[in-house]
Amino acid sequence: MTQTSDPVLPWVVLDGAGTQIDAADAFLKELLASGSSASSCRSYAFDLLRWFRFLAAVEIGWERASRAEVRDFELWLRSSVNPARERRRAGAPLPGSVNARTGKAHLRAGYAPATINHALSVLAAFYEFHRSCGSGPMVSPVPPQSRTGGRLDAHHNPMDPFRQHRRGAYRQKQPDRLPRAVPDDVIDDVFTSLGCHRDRALVSMFLSSGARAAEILGMTVADAHPGDGRIWVQTKGLGGIKQACPASPEAFGWLALYLGEMADEGLRPGPDEPLWWTRRRPWRPLTCTALRALLNRVNDGSARTSAGTTCGTRCVCG
Repeated sequence: MTQTSDPVLPWVVLDGAGTQIDAADAFLKELLASGSSASSCRSYAFDLLRWFRFLAAVEIGWERASRAEVRDFELWLRSSVNPARERRRAGAPLPGSVNARTGKAHLRAGYAPATINHALSVLAAFYEFHRSCGSGPMVSPVPPQSRTGGRLDAHHNPMDPFRQHRRGAYRQKQPDRLPRAVPDDVIDDVFTSLGCHRDRALVSMFLSSGARAAEILGMTVADAHPGDGRIWVQTKGLGGIKQACPASPEAFGWLALYLGEMADEGLRPGPDEPLWWTRRRPWRPLTCTALRALLNRVNDGSARTSAGTTCGTRCVCG
């Protein structure tokens, strides 16, 4: 799979010979034409890539795939190691372990049930598209989402409570996760481990707004409105339209200190320029990789502080 400069098809799926797969291209174009974002196209393309790799391993064309291949594909996902988990740092918590202070479970080594269910949904949409176009099998090899067929709660009355449904074939059990609150002592340890106003502003913005990492990093200077107590972020699935999110006064206070800190060092971004920058020259916008390093250092610093040792964590400079 590779990214392109074509806005009509930003991501393409390649076969083993490096040739684009026409069936995947047609489906992804239909997805974008229906209002999905480029990030959704990327997510669907990864699921299709796994499916085509599996079919290539068993030497079966996608048009001839049956329910047996879908079953074996799901069993393979359940027993395989997710390559994204291989980026773990030395000394990181064991996969599947639970943080004793926050109660949050660390990601396990394999594919999560939500990832497997998402792959099933993508394949169901892929085969339904080609069935309706007459370019694929007349019967989809993917079982329906529910035992009765069709989409769950398709005509649900919002005034009535939701009722339980039997899961469709190959759908994985997903536990109902209750909301968790971050203890005050953990938040105090986090801010103690931070070494600059940029990191404090970032963490405070995440805690108060609940926005995704890509949404926060995509902000411009003009997207911060301290007078309204809101920030504007480009949310997923709205075609580039920005949406307002609340942010705490403390977050805007740290943000003001961060902007003043940047001005003292000679960096004064314009209203349409990125809000978050690295702290080393040459200046460049903060990336997800640098943000991940920041959060890893926050976790390490919080763990050392809770153990009663001095935290020597400094800010991530990108």
